[in-house]
Amino acid sequence: MKSLYLTLLFAFPLVSSSTETETKHVLFLGNSYTAGSAHFIKEVFKREITGYELAFLNPGGVDLKRHLTSEQTLRLLTSRRWDFVVLQGQSQKSGLGGKHTEEFHAAVDGLCKLARKQGAKPCLYMTWGRREGDRRNMEAYPDFLTMHQKIS
Repeated sequence: MKSLYLTLLFAFPLVSSSTETETKHVLFLGNSYTAGSAHFIKEVFKREITGYELAFLNPGGVDLKRHLTSEQTLRLLTSRRWDFVVLQGQSQKSGLGGKHTEEFHAAVDGLCKLARKQGAKPCLYMTWGRREGDRRNMEAYPDFLTMHQKIS
């Protein structure tokens, strides 16, 4: 139930900004976290929110910097007029500081500019911390709460 509530909160800006009856097109750019959510997001839109066509590009482990330089991403992003482009960053990098955080912000800026060129309103889909922290980065992310606070 909590997941449904969070997804509906996420979807509300998309719904509330739609006053026309034509189909709205939404592109999700992310990674395996986005992929793991895709089925649920599609179900919510199918059952609760009509008039939206969703597309996903979310290869595992990919950060937004890589999306910004990916031919596949750029081809898809420029293939049509999008109403919304939803960006989800990789779950570790944005909270590591230094060059990782700078690269995250630069990639978000670049992707937002490209999305706006296609007529889209960019949206950020917040990633989340891992339940047990990050075993590869225990110093930075020893537990869920620390990780969640750093990446949000």
